[in-house]
Amino acid sequence: RDIPPASIKVHGIVPDMVAEARAVEEVFDDFLVFLGVDILVAHHAFFDLRFIDKAMRRRHAFPLQNLVLDTVAMCRAIAFPPHRYPYGINLDDRRYSLDALAKHFGIEVQQRHTALGDALATAMIFQRILARLEKRGPGQLHNLVDVASVFLR
Repeated sequence: RDIPPASIKVHGIVPDMVAEARAVEEVFDDFLVFLGVDILVAHHAFFDLRFIDKAMRRRHAFPLQNLVLDTVAMCRAIAFPPHRYPYGINLDDRRYSLDALAKHFGIEVQQRHTALGDALATAMIFQRILARLEKRGPGQLHNLVDVASVFLR
């Protein structure tokens, strides 16, 4: 499909770069085999999950069944509780950007705005949050699910 100019500006991916790429319908089942029953971890998971669920519903008529954890929700609940600003003002979203969290955790992001670069940065942020949780004492998966799981249903 066409790539919106705003996306080209952010990602630097132009139509010629994906002209020979296989369609989502051709690769989606390979993705599902790769994912298996594993937990999917994403940064701002709603964004990616909307695309995945749309493809899943088109292909298999039901949403993705895997547990999805959002590193933004984890940071909000565990690492950086939100500030309380007066009059409903919310300035916290900038604190939870991939760049801001990577900087906070001392992570150098390689190939920013690419699937691989952003995925590696997200994985390293996830590891840092898990390390903080471990320092607090023994935890259980259900505690993490309570604060970080994402559902589009």
